[in-house]
Amino acid sequence: MKIIFSRKGYDTTNGGFPSPVFPDGTCYSLPIPGKYNDKTYADLEFVYNGDPIQKICNDLTNFRIKINGKTKHCDYFNDKFRCHQDPCLIDDYFVLGQRGSALGHLVKKQIKEGDIFLFYGLFQKVKKDKGKWIYVEKPFHLIYAALKIEHIIFFPEQDITKYPFLKTHPHFDKNFLKKYPKNGFFFGKSFRFFKFLRTRVLTDIEHYKGVSFWKLPINFDFAKYISFIKKVEIRDDKYSYFSHKGYGQEFVLNTEKMTEIEKKSINDFIESIYLDT
Repeated sequence: MKIIFSRKGYDTTNGGFPSPVFPDGTCYSLPIPGKYNDKTYADLEFVYNGDPIQKICNDLTNFRIKINGKTKHCDYFNDKFRCHQDPCLIDDYFVLGQRGSALGHLVKKQIKEGDIFLFYGLFQKVKKDKGKWIYVEKPFHLIYAALKIEHIIFFPEQDITKYPFLKTHPHFDKNFLKKYPKNGFFFGKSFRFFKFLRTRVLTDIEHYKGVSFWKLPINFDFAKYISFIKKVEIRDDKYSYFSHKGYGQEFVLNTEKMTEIEKKSINDFIESIYLDT
């Protein structure tokens, strides 16, 4: 089995702000800007305690958005800015579309049915103060959803008529498909959305060195089995500490060559992610 740590949602370059973790632990991953997509931020339907996500975003960002690193004024109620909401829920399926080098990496690593995506992103706790939503504490990388792959489709190489709902995915928006004609889709009905739980935080909060310095309860040389991470910087009896360099999107952890003790450590970690609270 392979586990893919897949970064999604707002980041410092695309969007420019952390996605919110609300006081009750509810997490909402803000979709990145999508120049070639049809959906806009005004179309998003999430509401928290009576406040639409557009008001929440306006408060948190002070009417700002980053697109390719450039800050722009943005009223999220306005349909001026398009967004790329992926992965997304369609007809009881959770669907991830991928293209380009990120798709090539997944193909190279031979991702298959039964492998697990752990979707993480840049998050920060928020609270409402005098009628306005504000960030509190420090940002961190958080696992907010998981998908066990049941089907993989490559377009246009494969016939998708068996899964017509894929045509409503943002990778099939007319302008997107014109710009990026080759796409892969990873999907299934075995998925979970998570609330905030400390075990789902990847960032080392206790010895904070930025969001990309991770602390995982895996006490072996994690880097031997995962793509793009060159070395574990610190390791003790319970944890591995390491940072990933650069942008990073799909980090593939291959458990197939691990020892039984190492596999148990990974299984314990996965169980902690799925733990109900």
